[in-house]
Amino acid sequence: MPPNKGSEQGVGWNWLRELSKYNEVYVLFYAGQGQKEAVEESVSLLPQRANIHLIPIDVPKFFQNRLYRIRYEIWQMKAYIAAKKIIKKNKIDLIHQVTIAAWWFSGYYYLLNKKLIWGPISGGQYIPFKALPFLRIRDRLYEAIRTILTRTMIRVSISARMNFKKAELVLAPNESSLKLFRRFCNNRCVLLSEIGIHESTKIEKGIKKQTNKIELLWSGLLIPGKNFGLLFESLKLMPKDIDWELIVAGEGRLLEYWQKKVDKTKIKHRLQFLGKIPFQAMQDLYNDADIFIFPSLREASGSVILEAMAHGLPVIALELNGAKYIVEKNCGILVPVKNKTQMINDFRDAIIKLCENPELRYELGENARKRVEEYFLWEKRGEMMNDIYHKVLNKELQ
Repeated sequence: MPPNKGSEQGVGWNWLRELSKYNEVYVLFYAGQGQKEAVEESVSLLPQRANIHLIPIDVPKFFQNRLYRIRYEIWQMKAYIAAKKIIKKNKIDLIHQVTIAAWWFSGYYYLLNKKLIWGPISGGQYIPFKALPFLRIRDRLYEAIRTILTRTMIRVSISARMNFKKAELVLAPNESSLKLFRRFCNNRCVLLSEIGIHESTKIEKGIKKQTNKIELLWSGLLIPGKNFGLLFESLKLMPKDIDWELIVAGEGRLLEYWQKKVDKTKIKHRLQFLGKIPFQAMQDLYNDADIFIFPSLREASGSVILEAMAHGLPVIALELNGAKYIVEKNCGILVPVKNKTQMINDFRDAIIKLCENPELRYELGENARKRVEEYFLWEKRGEMMNDIYHKVLNKELQ
């Protein structure tokens, strides 16, 4: 829960900051890697700091920088013990596990005698079979095994099944997770993204002249599921009369692989690999870009989509998972997933369409910014969740 961070890193902190405006909150959080001091200092600056009670939960030093899954399981056990003590000493109305982790990090909340809101949690999204040809053989095998395991383990995980049964409400960030979770909690699962944007992030963009070079922006980890190969194949088919460049912001184990692949092509002068970019510096890249590209295959939500939309950028993405939920058709172009050739050609056509039409870019970008303003500002996310709390406590949920 690092404070003052963007993207996924700041999700826990932002939920705390907004929900403590309306409620007295006892916060169990991971205290390792300098987070305890950072959280305590940031809470001390909040006007609603009297509403916040911090309970840092540490794990043995051996696990702090390695073995993430074991570390998380140890943290969950210690958090359960701490929660029992808090409930015994204080009047607690409900428990809310706010997490960006998947369902397999379930915890032991079902053992506590209080109403439970679980999530938003993910873990139900998967790469469609039709999209697997974009991955290398070993990555296809990994994804196939992952999909089988997630759909098998959720049926045998005692903690997951008990939390689904216990929860008054389960929140899922995408349709794939929603459909999977509803098998275990029926209609007590609803769609709600875990991410948001600050009011200060919104930027209004004007129409750029068509004669300017079109700047495409891609941001994220260069790993198989991000599907950089689709974008690469599409860009190789771009017509020569369109002046464009692609800015690639991000690191990852496939960074060197894609740099070498690009260097062997005729479009190498049009791509810039910048590596990891700090959150604040990313804002300048969003401001300078014309189109945001998001070809990811398996994404719970996609914070970078919201960040781009908040800066008035139209988005080109696959009609999958988080992108399908966040990007409406008046905010960008969603490419259907049918087969490899179709996806490559449709992605290329979408890029060409937006490159050649600055008015359309502006219109979609403005709609994207307005959608963020209406549904995804953290301030409104807090109001929405607080309303959910009252409905749960008053038994008003249908």
